[in-house]
Amino acid sequence: MKILRIIRFMSVLIIANSLTSCTDTCNKKLGDTFYSVEKGSTTILSSQNLKLDFKTSTLSDLPEQYFSDIFLFDDSVLDSLYASKTNVGIIIKQADLPAINDTKNFKYQLSFGDRRTYIDCKHPGMSDTYQLDLNFDLKNNNSIYEMSNFTWEEFHSAGAL
Repeated sequence: MKILRIIRFMSVLIIANSLTSCTDTCNKKLGDTFYSVEKGSTTILSSQNLKLDFKTSTLSDLPEQYFSDIFLFDDSVLDSLYASKTNVGIIIKQADLPAINDTKNFKYQLSFGDRRTYIDCKHPGMSDTYQLDLNFDLKNNNSIYEMSNFTWEEFHSAGAL
């Protein structure tokens, strides 16, 4: 019985060591996806929806396709969403915009897929995701929209081992 416990313990140590010793060339080596995100323009479209542009500076190793595959977990809150290496754009539905002379807070969590799908890199475990959180206030000044209190933060969610 004691020998069996020792064998199980040694097996667990060997497996744990092999998982933790796997070189991570996707996340730790490359670092953050976004170096900067700055608020850009606001444009009222013919549909009366509002287009917001954000200028980005991003990790050069990632291809354009990585950014264009952006997604939201709840896409019902936007009319559309798009991204490139230098720009993130969101279009907010007219019904969700603040009323005249009101201000409304918006929070969006934009998600990007595992880098292994787009570049030659590796990491232990299941697929990772990267989130870009955008948070800002939008004021409606007689149908002229002003963005303020803009903040952004990037999060890396490692896949299960």
